[in-house]
Amino acid sequence: MTIRKLFLFCLMVSASNCDCGGSQNPGLVDLVVEDCDNETDDNGDGLTDCEDNTCRLKEVCRFVPADPEDIAPKLDPMNLIDFSDSIKFLYEGDNAIIRGLDPSALELENIGVLRSKVVDKEGKGIAGIMAHIPGSPKLGYTFSRENGDIDLIANGGQSVVLRRAF
Repeated sequence: MTIRKLFLFCLMVSASNCDCGGSQNPGLVDLVVEDCDNETDDNGDGLTDCEDNTCRLKEVCRFVPADPEDIAPKLDPMNLIDFSDSIKFLYEGDNAIIRGLDPSALELENIGVLRSKVVDKEGKGIAGIMAHIPGSPKLGYTFSRENGDIDLIANGGQSVVLRRAF
C-alpha cells in the first residue's frame, strides 16, 4: 500500500466546516493510492486493482481482449434464447471482453452491444486503447483488440457517448 501526503485546500465559510482527515497538520492529509497488482482494495473505494479507475490505464491492467467470435458459445438454432443471455460471455468469466461490468446496471429488456473501431490515419486498427461510457462506470470498460475493434454494452433508449483513452 502506498500512502502519499496530499495538501488539501478547504474552501469554507468557517473553519469548522473543513475536514482535514484528522491530520495534526491542517491541510495535510494521507491519501492511500491503489496498488494495482495485489488483489486488495487499498484505498477503500470498493474497487480492487484493475477495477479501480486509477489503475485501468496502468500497464499491469491493460489487456487485449479476444475476438468475440473466438469465445462466444455456439448457439443452437433450434433453441431460442434471450438476447441478454446470448451476450453474457462479453462480461462474464476469466476472459471477459468487458471488465468491471455490474450486471445489476443492465436493463435486460433494453440492452444493446456497441461496436467501435480505433484506427490510425492510414486506417489500420490500433490495439490496447481503453474505452468506456462516461458517467456509467457500472457498465465497465474494455480495450481495443489487435484489429482496433471495441465492444461495450449499454442500455438502449438514450444517447450514449463512447470515450477512448490513449
